[in-house]
Amino acid sequence: MYFVGKGVEQDYAEAASWYGKVAAQGDEGAKTKLEEMYANGQAKAKE
Repeated sequence: MYFVGKGVEQDYAEAASWYGKVAAQGDEGAKTKLEEMYANGQAKAKE
């Protein structure tokens, strides 16, 4: 939802946060989407 702004304001940081939570549970689709977001500059690594 946050990635595309469906029903909420588009927010890549929030989308990355949720993808990260799901990826940490082993979801391969979420891992792939998060990697794509990093590659496209839509997400930034936490410092």
